Amino acid sequence: MRSSRNTNAKSELLQSLQERFSQASNQQQERVSEVRIENCIGFSKVLLDIAGPLRVATSASTDDIYAPLATYETTLVASCSRGCKAFNASGGIRVETLGNGMSRDPVFVFANPGHAAAFAKTLPTMQSSFARWAEETSKH
Repeated sequence: MRSSRNTNAKSELLQSLQERFSQASNQQQERVSEVRIENCIGFSKVLLDIAGPLRVATSASTDDIYAPLATYETTLVASCSRGCKAFNASGGIRVETLGNGMSRDPVFVFANPGHAAAFAKTLPTMQSSFARWAEETSKH
Protein backbone atom coordinates (compact mmCIF):
# COMPACT_ATOMS: atom_id res chain seq x y z
CA MET A 1 0.00 0.00 0.00
CA ARG A 2 2.78 2.43 0.93
CA SER A 3 4.52 1.83 -2.40
CA SER A 4 1.48 2.85 -4.49
CA ARG A 5 0.95 5.91 -2.29
CA ASN A 6 4.59 6.95 -2.86
CA THR A 7 4.21 6.34 -6.60
CA ASN A 8 1.08 8.51 -6.73
CA ALA A 9 2.71 11.28 -4.69
CA LYS A 10 5.79 11.24 -6.91
CA SER A 11 3.64 11.29 -10.06
CA GLU A 12 1.67 14.27 -8.76
CA LEU A 13 4.89 16.06 -7.80
CA LEU A 14 6.43 15.42 -11.20
CA GLN A 15 3.29 16.63 -13.00
CA SER A 16 3.18 19.80 -10.90
CA LEU A 17 6.87 20.54 -11.45
CA GLN A 18 6.59 19.84 -15.17
CA GLU A 19 3.77 22.38 -15.47
CA ARG A 20 5.67 25.00 -13.46
CA PHE A 21 8.88 24.55 -15.46
CA SER A 22 6.95 24.65 -18.72
CA GLN A 23 5.42 27.99 -17.72
CA ALA A 24 8.83 29.33 -16.68
CA SER A 25 10.37 28.15 -19.95
CA ASN A 26 7.68 29.94 -21.95
CA GLN A 27 8.32 33.14 -20.02
CA GLN A 28 12.06 32.83 -20.64
CA GLN A 29 11.55 32.29 -24.38
CA GLU A 30 9.52 35.49 -24.54
CA ARG A 31 12.37 37.43 -22.91
CA VAL A 32 15.29 36.11 -24.99
CA SER A 33 15.56 39.42 -26.85
CA GLU A 34 16.06 41.19 -23.50
CA VAL A 35 19.18 39.20 -22.59
CA ARG A 36 22.18 41.45 -22.10
CA ILE A 37 25.33 39.38 -21.77
CA GLU A 38 28.70 39.69 -23.40
CA ASN A 39 29.77 37.05 -25.91
CA CYS A 40 26.51 35.14 -25.72
CA ILE A 41 26.65 32.26 -28.19
CA GLY A 42 23.34 30.61 -27.35
CA PHE A 43 21.32 28.74 -24.78
CA SER A 44 21.32 25.20 -23.53
CA LYS A 45 18.49 23.13 -22.19
CA VAL A 46 19.53 20.58 -19.60
CA LEU A 47 17.30 17.70 -18.60
CA LEU A 48 15.88 18.10 -15.12
CA ASP A 49 14.76 15.00 -13.25
CA ILE A 50 13.81 14.12 -9.70
CA ALA A 51 15.59 11.56 -7.50
CA GLY A 52 14.01 10.18 -4.38
CA PRO A 53 12.18 10.13 -2.16
CA LEU A 54 14.68 10.23 0.67
CA ARG A 55 13.26 10.07 4.19
CA VAL A 56 14.93 12.78 6.28
CA ALA A 57 14.20 13.06 9.99
CA THR A 58 15.06 16.03 12.19
CA SER A 59 14.09 16.81 15.76
CA ALA A 60 11.20 18.87 14.35
CA SER A 61 9.81 16.62 11.59
CA THR A 62 10.22 13.70 9.23
CA ASP A 63 9.77 14.35 5.53
CA ASP A 64 10.22 12.59 2.23
CA ILE A 65 12.53 14.79 0.16
CA TYR A 66 13.00 14.78 -3.60
CA ALA A 67 16.21 16.11 -5.13
CA PRO A 68 16.13 17.86 -8.50
CA LEU A 69 19.07 16.85 -10.70
CA ALA A 70 20.02 18.71 -13.87
CA THR A 71 22.08 16.27 -15.91
CA TYR A 72 22.49 14.59 -19.26
CA GLU A 73 23.65 11.45 -17.45
CA THR A 74 20.31 9.71 -17.04
CA THR A 75 21.80 6.82 -15.08
CA LEU A 76 22.82 9.30 -12.37
CA VAL A 77 19.19 9.92 -11.44
CA ALA A 78 18.47 6.18 -11.24
CA SER A 79 21.60 5.67 -9.14
CA CYS A 80 20.64 8.45 -6.71
CA SER A 81 17.13 7.03 -6.42
CA ARG A 82 18.56 3.59 -5.61
CA GLY A 83 20.72 5.21 -2.93
CA CYS A 84 17.63 6.90 -1.47
CA LYS A 85 15.83 3.55 -1.48
CA ALA A 86 18.73 1.92 0.38
CA PHE A 87 18.76 4.69 3.01
CA ASN A 88 14.99 4.46 3.39
CA ALA A 89 15.20 0.67 3.87
CA SER A 90 17.41 1.31 6.90
CA GLY A 91 15.07 3.92 8.36
CA GLY A 92 16.08 7.00 6.41
CA ILE A 93 18.55 9.68 7.40
CA ARG A 94 18.58 11.49 10.73
CA VAL A 95 20.08 14.99 10.85
CA GLU A 96 20.54 17.53 13.61
CA THR A 97 21.53 21.15 13.23
CA LEU A 98 23.85 22.24 16.00
CA GLY A 99 24.19 25.81 14.86
CA ASN A 100 23.20 28.12 12.08
CA GLY A 101 25.49 30.91 11.03
CA MET A 102 27.73 32.45 8.46
CA SER A 103 31.43 33.07 8.54
CA ARG A 104 33.46 35.61 6.66
CA ASP A 105 37.02 34.74 5.90
CA PRO A 106 39.78 36.65 4.17
CA VAL A 107 40.79 35.66 0.66
CA PHE A 108 44.42 35.55 -0.38
CA VAL A 109 45.47 35.61 -4.03
CA PHE A 110 48.91 34.51 -5.17
CA ALA A 111 50.82 34.68 -8.43
CA ASN A 112 51.51 30.95 -8.40
CA PRO A 113 51.08 27.80 -6.28
CA GLY A 114 54.62 28.13 -4.89
CA HIS A 115 53.80 31.50 -3.33
CA ALA A 116 50.58 30.07 -1.88
CA ALA A 117 52.46 27.12 -0.34
CA ALA A 118 55.10 29.42 1.16
CA PHE A 119 52.37 31.61 2.66
CA ALA A 120 50.56 28.56 4.08
CA LYS A 121 53.77 27.43 5.80
CA THR A 122 54.37 30.91 7.25
CA LEU A 123 50.76 31.54 8.28
CA PRO A 124 50.91 29.88 11.75
CA THR A 125 53.69 32.27 12.79
CA MET A 126 51.54 35.25 11.79
CA GLN A 127 48.62 34.56 14.14
CA SER A 128 49.31 37.53 16.42
CA SER A 129 49.55 39.90 13.44
CA PHE A 130 46.23 38.67 12.05
CA ALA A 131 44.60 38.98 15.48
CA ARG A 132 45.81 42.59 15.75
CA TRP A 133 44.54 43.43 12.24
CA ALA A 134 41.18 41.84 13.01
CA GLU A 135 40.82 43.81 16.24
CA GLU A 136 41.52 47.04 14.35
CA THR A 137 38.83 46.37 11.75
CA SER A 138 36.10 44.46 13.61
CA LYS A 139 33.97 44.72 16.72
CA HIS A 140 33.91 40.93 17.10
